[in-house]
This record gives sequence, C-alpha cells and structure tokens, in this order.
Amino acid sequence: GLDEVICDAYEATSCAVDYLISLGHKNIGYIGEIPSLEKNDIINEHRYRAFKDTLAKNSIPVNDYYIKNITLSSKDGYDAMIEIIESGNLPSAIFCGNDITAIGVMRAIHKNGLRIPRDISIIGLDNIEISEYFRPSLTTIHVPKEELGRFSVKLLIDKINGGHDVNAVVKLPFKLIVRESCGVCKNDSE
Repeated sequence: GLDEVICDAYEATSCAVDYLISLGHKNIGYIGEIPSLEKNDIINEHRYRAFKDTLAKNSIPVNDYYIKNITLSSKDGYDAMIEIIESGNLPSAIFCGNDITAIGVMRAIHKNGLRIPRDISIIGLDNIEISEYFRPSLTTIHVPKEELGRFSVKLLIDKINGGHDVNAVVKLPFKLIVRESCGVCKNDSE
C-alpha cells in the first residue's frame, strides 16, 4: 500500500556477475549478506538470488567455498577474504554485496601479496565516491542514490497533497562503471 522508488538490486547484481563471466571468469565468489528465511530479508535476497541465478543461467556451478555470509562492512569483507585466502582455494573473481565490503576484500588481497585484477578480479555495488579513488579503482554498479531520494520526496509530497491515489512504483536505472579492479581471466583451465 505504499509508493516505491527502486533501483533493481536483482538486475544490478546480475549485470555485475554477467560482466565477470564476459571476462572469462567461472570461479566466482560472493561476499555479502545472504538472506535469512526467518528474517524475511527481501532486499539482500535479491542480490544473492541474482548471483546464483546468473551463474546457473551460464551453466556455472556455485562453489560454496567462495560464498561468505557477512554483514556488509569493510571489516567483515576483509575477514571473509582472509578466510578464502587461507583456504588456499581462490576464485578468479568476487562479487561483493556493496563497495564498502569490496574495499575490505581488496585490503585483504593486497595484504597477502596478491594483485587485483591480475590474481583476482573484484566488483562491487553502489559506486560510493571512494571507489573511484581506491587503488586499483573499483569496478562497480552505480546506484542513483540522490535520484532515489529526490523521487521519493516528490512522490511523498504529491501523495500528501492528494496528487495521486494509486500506488506508484518508479524504477530507476543502474549503470556498470568499469574501472581497474576487473580483468580478463587468465586461467584457461576454468
């Protein structure tokens, strides 16, 4: 019974994973939140479901060793990546639930002497300002946050003023921002 202004997280995640696949990656990890059925976590469910569905659509199996369920933070991203590195079984690329998580993941990779994107490609979601200035700069999906807020306020004011009675859904576009953190997969055996 409410108006909604959204940027489709499912489609955005699918775009990110498709981009990694287009670079030849087949061993792709996921570091982010995984929904809890008990919590009815709808927002983050879209990202994880899109990740799995996009791999399945491309006949790529999900490798549970590359999946880390974390709170979206730099610290948890860092800790999750350290676990993956210490397992000795590295994916060629990782999708991170947001850019803050990706920054923690990238720090762990650098600390362990690995190189992005030569050894592992990283992609995030949000396009926060620091993503462009981090080295290497982070490939990410731009989510139009300011426009989301602007349209939400406009719809709310219109609703308060009696401007519309039906519930409106405004779907804003996302955009893949290609920077330096993703590269062509060099492992031909994948």
